[in-house]
Amino acid sequence: MYPAHDFYGHRAVLAAYAGRSPRPIVGYLQHGWQSGWNVVGSTSQRRHLPKLVWSSVNAEALRATGAEHVAAVGAPFVYLDAGRDRPGDAERGLLFYPFHSTAHGAADRNRDDLCAAIAERAGDDDVTVCLYWRDHADPLARHAYEERGWRVVTHGDRFDPGFLGRQWDEIARHRRVATNRVATALWYGAYLDRHVEVFGPVAGSRGPDEQAAFDRVQRSRWPELFEGGLAPGAAHEVAAAELGAEHRLDPDELAAALGWTGWRAVAGPVMATGLRAARAAKRAVGGARPHRSEIRYRDHETTSQEAR
Repeated sequence: MYPAHDFYGHRAVLAAYAGRSPRPIVGYLQHGWQSGWNVVGSTSQRRHLPKLVWSSVNAEALRATGAEHVAAVGAPFVYLDAGRDRPGDAERGLLFYPFHSTAHGAADRNRDDLCAAIAERAGDDDVTVCLYWRDHADPLARHAYEERGWRVVTHGDRFDPGFLGRQWDEIARHRRVATNRVATALWYGAYLDRHVEVFGPVAGSRGPDEQAAFDRVQRSRWPELFEGGLAPGAAHEVAAAELGAEHRLDPDELAAALGWTGWRAVAGPVMATGLRAARAAKRAVGGARPHRSEIRYRDHETTSQEAR
């Protein structure tokens, strides 16, 4: 129903776990880790639709805003991991995820200081830097890391259905996962029981005030991440809570939560068609511009190839 449901291959991952072909998800599905409630868009929209979030923290915070029909179901990464053998010994050292560009603005350009921090913390480990596809497409961004002899990769365009599986594989190859701002990829690394930590220049795309505010929050909530990091064992325990692992449903329960059973299995595609038509009609009379995610959705076949 919403383009964001296909971000990072989430809908495909959930369909595979449920043993069904992908269908429109009836409701809102959280598509990335958030420390609070702002995970499914405006709660004033479609108040009657289910809001499917990852964790108890997200569910409680969202309900506190007055939202109804909220359920914690766990992150798609948890469902993907459930169908794979846990990685054992890793062949590579440090996998670093720089804070990436977003729809709100470009990533910080302070790459010299970030590279210096990575080199210092990496020690004798080899380094892989994983860039978001927008940043990977920027030769200057890639060069900043490549000139140090580091391996630079991307998991692909966010509409690539293989994105999450590719990310799982990359994390599994490394002993350590780090970033310069607490975000989704860090918790994925922790969930796979890698050593995780946060270091480097404070990052953000919405200006210095937002950067400073988030930095205070992350250091307060997870001080260990900034004091040598979380070791395997402790890392997995924290990540399991952040990703809502306790809420993972069985295949039939998941299909029901996504609206893929009963009358909603019929109504979902009809509702999805209606929403697309309404958006198109509103844009045709100049009432709304397409959201960036809708543009990406329309063009994702091309951009997926460009990102590789």
